[in-house]
Amino acid sequence: MKCRTFIPLARPGLLSRRAAEASADFRIRRQIVMTPAGTYLPRLAGVLAPAPDVPCSWLPGASTVRGRVRRENQDAVRTEEVGPWQIALCADGLGGLPMGGDASRIAVSEAARWLRARLGRVISTSPEELRGLALAGLHEAQRALERQAEFDELSPDGGLRTTLIVVVAGPDFWAYAHAGDGFGIRVLPSRSRVESWLKPQKGAAWNEVACSLGPCLEGIPRSGVLERDSDELLAFGSDGIGDQVDLESFGFDLLRRLQQDSPSLSATCAGLLEELASLPSGQGFIFEDNLSLVVLQSDPIRGVTC
Repeated sequence: MKCRTFIPLARPGLLSRRAAEASADFRIRRQIVMTPAGTYLPRLAGVLAPAPDVPCSWLPGASTVRGRVRRENQDAVRTEEVGPWQIALCADGLGGLPMGGDASRIAVSEAARWLRARLGRVISTSPEELRGLALAGLHEAQRALERQAEFDELSPDGGLRTTLIVVVAGPDFWAYAHAGDGFGIRVLPSRSRVESWLKPQKGAAWNEVACSLGPCLEGIPRSGVLERDSDELLAFGSDGIGDQVDLESFGFDLLRRLQQDSPSLSATCAGLLEELASLPSGQGFIFEDNLSLVVLQSDPIRGVTC
């Protein structure tokens, strides 16, 4: 019978024990294994290497607006740079449910936390492993919602439900996972093309989704991985945009706006969303839902050229 435990120990001569235990960059794990003779033997279990000092070669931008019709914004967006990797997320709390906004914020926060921890010391990985990470981040968001529902004693239809799009982008490939609807495109300027990579998971009715996260997972999330073009622009967001625009025209217009002088990509996204939200239609507005947009633009100056 083997008895195992992991004990963090400092590397001799580098830091004091207290300082070393507080620094993940100088921590090793030693495994204590019981031998057949009944004695204990320490064995090196693995070394946590320093976080890679490699710049990310993507520029991120994200914004979300309530719009002119809805009383609250139940969407959530987030981008994070982790070494050579860019994490980008968008969640759309299911409209009409009392805790859709809470669900979207929990999903985005927990998926980002999990991916940040896993990618923190990864310099390179295979395309399939990258796809697996994106999908695992989505499932971590699902587990967080299950824990929250259990804590709040919510039923499966208690209102804590959201869609989620997860993108993990690296120097050579980028991967995605999604549950629910929304849109996702890549603009390829050198080929004069806009390609859609997200197929919305719609239900039988126009306002239903066939997959979502909540107290229990409904439907089957989708995932994929694509090779990166050196000049490509990724854009994705909520169905508040995707259901109302021609995606090819929208992609080229977005690229044109981002190529103009702007304080940041996020500022450009915010200005575009406010413009869309204000478009009139009779006595109301064309875009009635919350609007959310996330963009990742290739930046070969900062990182590896592809």
